[in-house]
Amino acid sequence: MVNSTDNNSFPVTRWTLILQAKDRSEETLAFNALSTLCESYRKPLLTFLIRSGASIEDAEDTIQGFFAVVNEKRYMDAADQSKGRMRTFLLDALKKYRAKEYRASQAQKRGGGVALVSIDETNENGQHVHVPTDDGLTPETAFDRQWALTFLEKVIQRMRGDYIKKDKQEEFNILKPFLATGGGAPYGEIATQLDITENNVKIKVKRLRERYRKLLEDEVAQTLNSKGGVSVKEELGSLLEALG
Repeated sequence: MVNSTDNNSFPVTRWTLILQAKDRSEETLAFNALSTLCESYRKPLLTFLIRSGASIEDAEDTIQGFFAVVNEKRYMDAADQSKGRMRTFLLDALKKYRAKEYRASQAQKRGGGVALVSIDETNENGQHVHVPTDDGLTPETAFDRQWALTFLEKVIQRMRGDYIKKDKQEEFNILKPFLATGGGAPYGEIATQLDITENNVKIKVKRLRERYRKLLEDEVAQTLNSKGGVSVKEELGSLLEALG
């Protein structure tokens, strides 16, 4: 289980955050827990709405409204850990909100309840990220794909942060392509760039991939509950399948 206070990491446990968000006796704790969840999983939910036919503007409004009232309307009370997957719960909660709450509560609730987050989707270069709608994916499949991408992005951020702390950001940038299937320059070229032997390059790549896999498994584990009967291997397989 990941136990880190790194700003680039997910919370210690997402199911714990949901339970905290349900606890009305600790309002500040619940507020912070819900805000963290909203920030972490906003992008997959936004993707689902756009792929369901909503305009970008309407999808953004819906997400903002959902985050504003999700705790007040006790959507978190419906979280059933026995179902195993957090992604299933959050998507169901959004569908319920959109069907029963949005039209009636949009004007009154926007801006209340939790700290709202930016809804401008941009990449690390500040460029707008387009959500495709013409690749034949269902909204649910598109949601699962973006959910998987969210994990990959967070793991990469954590790994980059680790290398930066060791003053090895350039090394990470050079080795990062090896995380993709068939990626990476020839070992001899990398050895020259890093001024090390090819054997050391092989060791570094092996360790990089092992660390990546472990962090990814840890992140996936945070969204599962053992009572639900869903293993990390099964969930990771489902998400990798969603990536195509």
